[in-house]
Amino acid sequence: MAKSEASLGESARYLTTAVALLALLVVLLMVALLAIYTPLFLWSTKQRSHAESVEAYVVQAVQSSENPVPLVAGTGGLLRVFVSAARAGHVRIPAARATFFQRDGSERSFEIPSGGGMLTADLQEGSLEGSANMEIPGDVLRPGVEMVVEIDPYRDLDSALGVPGRIPATGRRALDVHELPLFHVTVVPFLRASDPDSAIWDVTQGLTARDTVFEDTRTLLPVDTMEVVVHHPVWTSSDDAVGLLEETAAIRTIESGGGYWMGTMSMGSDRVGAARSPGKSVFSEFASAAVAREFGHALDLENAPCGGALAPDPRYPVEGGGIGAWGYDRRLKRLVPPTVPDLMSHCTPSWISGYHFAKALKWRMRNEARIGAFDGEPTRVLLIWGGTDADDGPFLRPAFVLDDARALLPKTTGRWRIVGEAEDGGELFNEAFDMAKVADGGGRSSFVFALAVEDGWADTLARIVLSGPGGTAELDGESGPVTALLLDPGTGRVRGVLQDWDESAPPPERGLEIQESRGIPRLEAWRR
Repeated sequence: MAKSEASLGESARYLTTAVALLALLVVLLMVALLAIYTPLFLWSTKQRSHAESVEAYVVQAVQSSENPVPLVAGTGGLLRVFVSAARAGHVRIPAARATFFQRDGSERSFEIPSGGGMLTADLQEGSLEGSANMEIPGDVLRPGVEMVVEIDPYRDLDSALGVPGRIPATGRRALDVHELPLFHVTVVPFLRASDPDSAIWDVTQGLTARDTVFEDTRTLLPVDTMEVVVHHPVWTSSDDAVGLLEETAAIRTIESGGGYWMGTMSMGSDRVGAARSPGKSVFSEFASAAVAREFGHALDLENAPCGGALAPDPRYPVEGGGIGAWGYDRRLKRLVPPTVPDLMSHCTPSWISGYHFAKALKWRMRNEARIGAFDGEPTRVLLIWGGTDADDGPFLRPAFVLDDARALLPKTTGRWRIVGEAEDGGELFNEAFDMAKVADGGGRSSFVFALAVEDGWADTLARIVLSGPGGTAELDGESGPVTALLLDPGTGRVRGVLQDWDESAPPPERGLEIQESRGIPRLEAWRR
């Protein structure tokens, strides 16, 4: 028994020794693997650190290295050069040199002083001292321009920091710069016929693109060159933003006006703003942020989710409606934090996100020449306008016959159809289209067309029918209250749009031509 126990004890010692040896072998193997892979890991980490330790971009309103925002040609921007180094100690951000190369072979260089701050392990976008900065003039930022940035051109940094000396490492970095057309705006000041307040006419006379009311439009939207003209004041009986928007669009059509048209009026509770989205007509109170917001809608921007804005864009990339990247206010020479709400929200103060800036720029490039463009030479036209209410129910405004105007036809087909019928039911015209939605309009939509008049319409046009998903609306010769169109007899320009017009009442201004319509234009209108 004692011998058996001794044998078992010896076996246990052998087993223990074997386990210990195996454990030692495992440890030695792990040490060997670490000896092999640690240098490789540190080298790859060093390479990633070096790749991320320098960056540069040009910001006009907002910019992001992760989601680059396109630039507008001719508009100046701030070049920011970022450098980071994990073990820099008390070393200042180095100076840099940027060279811009144009398509024609010319080039221009800028010496960029140190940012003033200290190098850290991370790029410091949140402080102007965290980067080396230089204002780049607009004539440098042109389509096709390429950029090279030399970091620390005077070799002030210790080479042991391993900071790369060039952006990009080889070749040149192409900047995404786009030439945009002139942003032409016609301002229409409205005066209430029942209670005229001339204050809006007083402030709009002599208005130019450099006035403060357009400051946010020039700064936050993709706009380079801008031109503003002011229309003579227009009498109106409307008192809400959507009604005034409809009249602005109708006036633009009657006068075959190019560019964008902006109706405005002295302040009122129901007159904040509305816009055809997308489109060429807006109505806005006379305030810089409001004007920029409505022009943003005209450039196909939807609401951002902040402040209870109705129907926010479901694709907006930042929860809560913030701009999501660092902006730069060139006027005040200061940064704008990513948490600031977007211009298209209902929160203030606001700025523009890269998402909306890029979207508006793309819309201008692809659609601006097509949307709201007139067809052919001046001729006699039939003005047809209307829309839908908040419940998608259609309506038509009284139609007018106008001389020396240009046709404005639907550019795409859609769910709605406008038909002109003779008394026997025969069709004189038939157009399918989609209505422009009215941003900030409570779910309403609107349209306005000018159809070139054909021979025989004066004697045969009996009905105009609008039909679509929300139902049907119809005009005949006596459809409803009179709408009066007031025209300058010398120029033909619109001087008033008065709905529910009392034919026995005197006009708000003498010497104007008055056209009246209840639905289908009267025979005398056709025979002028």
